[in-house]
Amino acid sequence: MTDNPLALAAELMAAARAYGREHGPEAESEFRRRATKADPLLFALVYLSRHLADPTTGEVTLSEVHVAWADSAERWATKAEPMEDRRAEIAPREMGKSTWHFLILPMWAAAHEHVRFCAAFADTGTQAETHLASFKSELDNNALIRADYPELCQPKTRGRGTTEADRE
Repeated sequence: MTDNPLALAAELMAAARAYGREHGPEAESEFRRRATKADPLLFALVYLSRHLADPTTGEVTLSEVHVAWADSAERWATKAEPMEDRRAEIAPREMGKSTWHFLILPMWAAAHEHVRFCAAFADTGTQAETHLASFKSELDNNALIRADYPELCQPKTRGRGTTEADRE
C-alpha cells in the first residue's frame, strides 16, 4: 500500500472489485465499509471524490488542510464526553470548508454510525438549505453510498409508515 491517499483509494477500489468478483457484491460492499470505517479521508475519496475534483480539469486534489480536517474527525469514532471535542475551523474562501464540514465528514460519521446527529450552522437559511440539499442528494443519488449503506439512505418512518422528517 502507499502513503498517497489518492493512490490508496484507487488500490482499495481495485481490491474491493476483485474481492467482489470472487465473493459477491455484498462482500465487495463490506470490504469498502471496513476499509473506510476509521478513515474519513479514504471515505471521501471512495464515495464522494466528485466533490473533491477540480471543476475545469476533473482532477481530484487534496490540500494539507483537508487531510488535517479528516484526521481531526477521526476522533468522532470514539465516545467523547459532552463538550470534550468542540472546534471552530477557519479557512480562506473556496478551500472546501462547506464540502468537508457539511457533507463529507457528517456523511462518513453517519454512514459508520460514529454519531447519531450533528449540528451545523450557516450564515443564512438559504445556505443551510443548500448544504442540506447536497447531503440529501448524495443519499438519494450516489449509487455507491446507496449500495453500501442502504439503511442510511432510507427515510426513518413512524409506526404507521409515514416518514419522520420532511422531504424538503
